Amino acid sequence: MNAVFGSFLKGGYAYNFANGPDVITTEAEAAQSGLNCIALIHLLIRRLYDMRLPGNVKGWEMYCDNPYFTQIPSLDDAKLGDVLFCGRQELPAYALAYHPTYNDQRELTNQEVGDKLIGQQYAGIHLAMYTGDKDDAGSPLLIHANKLEGTVAIWPLAKFTSLEQYATIHAVKRVIR
Repeated sequence: MNAVFGSFLKGGYAYNFANGPDVITTEAEAAQSGLNCIALIHLLIRRLYDMRLPGNVKGWEMYCDNPYFTQIPSLDDAKLGDVLFCGRQELPAYALAYHPTYNDQRELTNQEVGDKLIGQQYAGIHLAMYTGDKDDAGSPLLIHANKLEGTVAIWPLAKFTSLEQYATIHAVKRVIR
C-alpha cells in the first residue's frame, strides 16, 4: 500500500462532518480537530500530487464538471488516487439544483449559489479514494473518512455497496494535473 495512505490511517484523524476543506487546511489541523471525507480527499491530493485544491471546492463541486477532475468510465479503469463519489441512489433535489461554474483562472464563480442551496447540509455525495490495491476477493480498496467508524479507514468496495448510504457509485474521477 502507498505510504501516504498508511500515514493517514496511523494519524488518528477523527471524523467531523463540519470540518471540510474550508476549515481544515493542514494535516495538523485534521489531527487536532477531525475532518470529513472531503477534507481528507483535499489532503490526500496535496500529498500525492503536490496540488492544492481551493477550499471552496467541496464534494458537490468536485462531483460536478470542474477544471480539477475528469470523469473516467468506471472503477474498472481506476488508478491509484482516483476519487469515487458514492451515495444513496437518489441525490437530494437541493444539491441537483446547484451547477458550479468556474472562470478561466479555475476559480469557482458562483459559490454563493451553492452556499444558499446546499449550505451545511449533506449534498448526498460521499468521497473515497482508490488506493490502487484490491482485497483477496478482488474488491478495490478505498480510503475515506467516515461517520460509521468515526475515523479514516480503508474499506473494500463491496462494503460500500452493501450499505444503503454508500451503495450507488455516481462517478469516478481523476485529478487533472
